[in-house]
Amino acid sequence: MSDRRWLTGLFVLALGALTREARGQGALVEAPAAAIEPWTYVEQSKIVVPLLLKTGATLEPNSARTVRVRVGEEPLQSLLPAFKTTFVPPARIEIDVDVRHIPGPTTYTVAVELGGLAGDPRAPTTQIIELTWTLPAARLAPIAPIVVRDTLAWPSAKGTAHLLLRESSGKVKLTGISLSEPEVPVNDGVPADMLLQLPTDSFDLSPGEERLLKIVHTGTFPVGKTTGKIQIRAPQLVEPVVVPYEVHTRIHDWAIVMLFLSAGLVGWLVRKRLIQREELARLRADFEQCRAKAEKIADTYPEAASLRPALAHVEQQLRDGATDAAREALNGLLTRVAEVLKARSNAIASLLEIALPVKQFVDLGWKLPHKVDLSLARAHLAAATQALREEDFATGKKMYDAALSALDEVGMAITGWKREARAALKRIDDGDMLSKAARAEGGQLAASAAEKLKQLPDYNSTERPEWQGYLRHVHNTRWELARLLACAADAFKRDAADAVKALRAWKGKDSEYAMELEQAATLELDVSKGEPVDGLGLLLDTAEKYKKIVEKYVTSSEARALLGSGDYAGAIAAQMSSDKMVDVKPHVSSAGKALEEPAPADSGAWAPEAVGVPAGQVVVFRQSLDPVVAARAELGQVRFVQAFVSAAILSVAAWVLYRGSWVGTVNDVVGIFVAGFFTDFTLEAVLNVVPTLKKT
Repeated sequence: MSDRRWLTGLFVLALGALTREARGQGALVEAPAAAIEPWTYVEQSKIVVPLLLKTGATLEPNSARTVRVRVGEEPLQSLLPAFKTTFVPPARIEIDVDVRHIPGPTTYTVAVELGGLAGDPRAPTTQIIELTWTLPAARLAPIAPIVVRDTLAWPSAKGTAHLLLRESSGKVKLTGISLSEPEVPVNDGVPADMLLQLPTDSFDLSPGEERLLKIVHTGTFPVGKTTGKIQIRAPQLVEPVVVPYEVHTRIHDWAIVMLFLSAGLVGWLVRKRLIQREELARLRADFEQCRAKAEKIADTYPEAASLRPALAHVEQQLRDGATDAAREALNGLLTRVAEVLKARSNAIASLLEIALPVKQFVDLGWKLPHKVDLSLARAHLAAATQALREEDFATGKKMYDAALSALDEVGMAITGWKREARAALKRIDDGDMLSKAARAEGGQLAASAAEKLKQLPDYNSTERPEWQGYLRHVHNTRWELARLLACAADAFKRDAADAVKALRAWKGKDSEYAMELEQAATLELDVSKGEPVDGLGLLLDTAEKYKKIVEKYVTSSEARALLGSGDYAGAIAAQMSSDKMVDVKPHVSSAGKALEEPAPADSGAWAPEAVGVPAGQVVVFRQSLDPVVAARAELGQVRFVQAFVSAAILSVAAWVLYRGSWVGTVNDVVGIFVAGFFTDFTLEAVLNVVPTLKKT
């Protein structure tokens, strides 16, 4: 075998067989005895075989040569050059064996031809002897499978293993030993592009010798178990020795903590993002549902126009992805929509509350001032009520708004009537147009009417009254004024009639002055049908006119005093009895007291009182922190501390639970990642893992 090197071996000399051929007379040598000859060689070894010559026989120099070679029973003439035989006088042969050209350990039979003289010098003789040797095979002691454990860490720590080789036959030296990997190692059924670092130079191993080889690798094997084979070859081995090996590569278990925390963080971020997106989607759905209603409300109700900016604000927050701001804006929008609907619902309820009392008021035939007309408001209220019953909200709203406008006009008319009534009562109270007797008769009625007018508030469209009570109050006040008018009119007529009677007695029945005074005392007033306030004004104007006519006929101080008290008849009688009465042309005095139109009553609007601040002091109003914001901030801090502590405890728990089976394969990484991804870093999660830790 070419390129093979044998260092030491043993050929066992089994048998020497003598063969005679047809030439010569007798054998030259005895058959060699069985013997074991040491055979030491490197590439070319020499076997020495001593010969025992027959008596009288001689061997010729250079007469020995190899004529046949058999391996077992098979002749292999190609091996003749490997066994070169030489005769060494006086009686031995040497066989030079070229080990590079023989198959290896097996049984070889070599036929050597000898030439010489057997006894007769004139008769040369040849003899063939066969020599059989057995080259035993070398043996290696059983080798246990190699296990290399490799831990990937920072810094990297690669594992090593040792291979113990020992020649166990004790007879054969192994030469040119080489180690190799005959096939690519496999990791989880997949070829691994990585080999062990094996000795590259061949080496020898003497019989019975041991050698310890260090097995390392330069690169990084895949995580998990990688299996492969090491093949040991040597010429002296019958067949290569195969040693299986395993490389267990794992990632350091500190990666459990890092992976668990990282997965938990990713899970938190993903959940937060998904929750945020889910929340945004839900808010958007709620917003779209609210938008249609809000836009319809804004189109229908003028007071709901502020909903449009709110809609735009919510839409912008949703577009920006600001979940909290969008939620707050949407809640504000929903609240505003609810307020508008509630206000409108209240308005509808108030419509019904208004419509029924107004209808009842009209049906009962109660009287209102002539300037107050309920017919338009009543018609609008009836139309609005009918539209609402038919669920025609647009028409109902239109009629309702028209009814409110009509009622506002009613209220303002009542307020104007109230001012006129108060002015009339003030003329009665401050003037001297009526006699004391007349004022005394109507004084209680005037006081009652004044009190009712005082209790009747001025109409305010922003704070509309309860209409049934409000209209009843107007009706009762008007009735009180009508009673006052009737009483004052009767008293004035009596006083005027007495004055005309006295003047006729003084000037004569057909006196021009008497006729003038009688004509001035004529009061064209229908108390039962007219407006009491207008009637009071007319009565007072007539009384004032009447008083001025009487003033023309009285000149004495006594008579004027009586006239000032409203005693017309007494003033004329006093003037007549004083005998100082002269027939003078009428003189209209311009000293009449001017009547002032009373100022409109105040609207009743509330005015804030001034708060006094001592001089030199500055009042500073501090805006306190919003309690909701403060509570959220405190809750955020508590949650952060809780999450930090829980993450530390749970990561240690994960390390304890998984480190026993941890290798770092894809399955391991996925398992830890999934566990961390779906773990909530809360105290509740810590409490749930405690029982599992107790069982570990």
